[in-house]
Amino acid sequence: MNNVPSIIRSQQRAIVTLAALIFGPLFMAGPIVLTFWLTVAKRFWWEPYPVYLAGVALSAYLSYHILPAYHWVELDGDTIRGRRFWTRQYVERNIHDIDQIVPLMAMAQNAPTAIADKLIGPNRGYEIRFKGNGRSIVLIRGDMTNVQELAEALAARLEI
Repeated sequence: MNNVPSIIRSQQRAIVTLAALIFGPLFMAGPIVLTFWLTVAKRFWWEPYPVYLAGVALSAYLSYHILPAYHWVELDGDTIRGRRFWTRQYVERNIHDIDQIVPLMAMAQNAPTAIADKLIGPNRGYEIRFKGNGRSIVLIRGDMTNVQELAEALAARLEI
């Protein structure tokens, strides 16, 4: 535990921030904008209510998964804190509230997955799950800096 630095910070890479700023609004609002356009244009010969519902549902689903992304996460002693990218919400938790740290692995084995495994390895990052309620913190190695160092320091502090 003497080798563990006092503060370790993992931050979103600049290229990921740029991509998030471009594609995030497109994915979160795009289905609703398309649905609105279809409503105004009325380009269907039938009532497209299922299409409207699907557009709103897709937008809600994508927003639910995009909004919790973190801009940065740091470990400072027994405290893990971070700031969400989209909502700018500041999150601070004690590391003793951590239930488990789970490696992120590919769910499917196919050609793109095999290529990614060769480039970055089979472990894509880590999900830090907390006891009780509270959203987990997901650290993706390709998206953020110092993910491995943060996970190792966290494991050393928790003595996993």
